[in-house]
Amino acid sequence: MRKFFYTSIFFNVIFMILLCMISFRYDLHKKLYCRIFGLNYEEKMERVHYNQLVNVFNKMPEREGVHKIIFLGDSITEFMYFDEFLNIPDVQIMKQGIAGDKTAGILERLDPVINAHAEKIFILAGVNDIWTKLDLNQSKKNYRAIIKKLCENSPESKIYIQSILPVSESLKFTEGAIEDFNKELKKIAADFKCEYLDIYPLFTLCGKANENLLVDGIHMNGDGMEIWGNFLRKYVK
Repeated sequence: MRKFFYTSIFFNVIFMILLCMISFRYDLHKKLYCRIFGLNYEEKMERVHYNQLVNVFNKMPEREGVHKIIFLGDSITEFMYFDEFLNIPDVQIMKQGIAGDKTAGILERLDPVINAHAEKIFILAGVNDIWTKLDLNQSKKNYRAIIKKLCENSPESKIYIQSILPVSESLKFTEGAIEDFNKELKKIAADFKCEYLDIYPLFTLCGKANENLLVDGIHMNGDGMEIWGNFLRKYVK
């Protein structure tokens, strides 16, 4: 009887250890917490990531005697290796991209961009608004507000608005949504006397997204980054 009791305890302890390992491996404890309190786990983690990077941007050290360039956007900007692919001496690239960010989120976090007084600001945003099926009329207003705030508060900065990139048909974006948004971006650039950079065609093949330049239908692989970097170099210099 005693032997059975200790054996039972042993296997229960092993089971609990395995359960804890699986829970922490897949964040099951956090997901359960969010479910109990009516929170969306993915949105919660996205917000944690957003807040963490905004804090970093506000603390980002600046170098003296260099040209400061800011790249502002979402995951496409966050995941890009600007220093490696641009490789321009005497330029400090301050990357301020946040995965999953939308136009509303970017509008919220412009203070570190403005405070940097960068020589040039490159913005690439809007694809997440389209992907998550937000009200694109509001997204366009957000984008216009972003550019207006930058122009008013950092007049010394030259602003470049980059077109949204094409995405794989497998992602099932609303047909024509990216092209329509890019038309608005071109208009915003003209209204605020910014430069519009049409990078959309760089990533197409026969009128569709070039899958050879993408890793998941939306983010660039090394070949795509090389093409983007080569295109940007003359504007960054």
